[in-house]
Amino acid sequence: MEKQYSPQYIRIKNDILRKIREGVLSKDARLPPERELAEEYGVSRITICGALRELAETGTIRKIRGSGSYVNCSCADSDSPDELFEPLFAPAKLILRHGMLAESPHMLLRMQILAALFRVENPEVNVKIEVVNPEGFSDGSDPYLRRIGSGTPPATGEFFFHSDYSAMNALVPLERLSGFEEVTKKLCPAAVFKTLDVSDSEHVHAIATRMNSRFLFVNPDFLAKAGIREIPDEVTNGILDEWCSILGAYSRRNPGNYGLAMLIPRRWSNIVDKFPYLWGNGAGGISLEAFLNMLSSDTFLSGLSRLRRWREYGNPAPSGEEEELFALGKCGVFISTTLRPWTVTRNICMKRSFRLYRIPSSPGQAESISVLGNFSVGIFRSGIRNDAEMEAAWKWLRFLFGKRSQYQLSCDFDQPTLLGARSYLETLPDSEANLIRNAVRTARPQFDFKYLRPAFSVFGRELSTCLKGEITPQTCASNAIMKIGELFGNLQP
Repeated sequence: MEKQYSPQYIRIKNDILRKIREGVLSKDARLPPERELAEEYGVSRITICGALRELAETGTIRKIRGSGSYVNCSCADSDSPDELFEPLFAPAKLILRHGMLAESPHMLLRMQILAALFRVENPEVNVKIEVVNPEGFSDGSDPYLRRIGSGTPPATGEFFFHSDYSAMNALVPLERLSGFEEVTKKLCPAAVFKTLDVSDSEHVHAIATRMNSRFLFVNPDFLAKAGIREIPDEVTNGILDEWCSILGAYSRRNPGNYGLAMLIPRRWSNIVDKFPYLWGNGAGGISLEAFLNMLSSDTFLSGLSRLRRWREYGNPAPSGEEEELFALGKCGVFISTTLRPWTVTRNICMKRSFRLYRIPSSPGQAESISVLGNFSVGIFRSGIRNDAEMEAAWKWLRFLFGKRSQYQLSCDFDQPTLLGARSYLETLPDSEANLIRNAVRTARPQFDFKYLRPAFSVFGRELSTCLKGEITPQTCASNAIMKIGELFGNLQP
């Protein structure tokens, strides 16, 4: 299969869903055996199990012991929760489309249930949930920018990195809407931040619904096999230096095993997770200048040198397979990632056997500063046609922030921005849950500025080349600064 940006089991799941939508697989059709599917997609059987598990959990297929997996629905009868409730309501006066990025079936189902619950309270408004990039991030482009450019964005949507949208005046300033302060006072402060519009005026164009950070994952069982039996309570950069050498040597002697997992940038993707190792005490911001200052800092050069050295010595997992291989116990450490390894492990029915650590601090830092990622929601100007739709769209967003129960429907480990809301974090031991909450609380926002994706794409190419050992960190920094400067010179009006 062609390498893309989403995990393999997600891509396989989406491909099976496509076959159902297109009628290739009809209702009650038996899927090929897991071994045949593994051969067809060129992956392990455990990856196939992960894809089938997700399909089974959403009711798309049913698994019969000793017989196989069967399709429950056809392309014509895949009702979503809002469609199941449709007979209970009079025809809606308004139909709003809410966009979301391709994620797990759990997240899509969660939003569809919330839309149905919203209609119970507001029968005149029917919110339709649509995935704006059902193909995933295969081409690295931004699906919302495509929709904005064509004049067909949804009325509302969930997204990340939205400065490009606000710089185009594509988003409605939310602080001007009635009830804004009532909504935001119930959220943690980091949920509300400003971006620049076309005239460089700051406004709150979106509000974060959930947040995450980056962590270091360690597999003690793998380390023990490599001869590392004493695992400290805190991991430093010096310890990682030693571990990567030992783990790299061990895994090279044992083919199919890898010392570490480190995501390699692809265009603007897989870059944010490197920031905790690259920035110093100054981090994040809504300006290009802040990003360029990081690239020209000594902390950036020393951090990139470490990452490059770890990858050179650590025998890294193949690009695109890092999450699955780590979840399968085939890697010793995952240098920097969200809590995705836990989610992947749960989806493929495996007991997790790894420990969570905060990112090691850089020289001169009292403690490590992780990066704060978030998913935000906003209202697209061209997705709204009149005042009635604007009122309905804002009522829908306020509904999302006002329902504590929505987070209990979520099966990921992101932290809700709604104060006091319960989440899947509560299933973790207190020590790990508190570490996660503290990392999110002290993390600094990721960069978000106009033309961020083109700038990250330029930087990503240089960073990838450096991590593979083809150029030095100094050359990486100078090339990125020069090429980003040229890029912005061409992009500016």
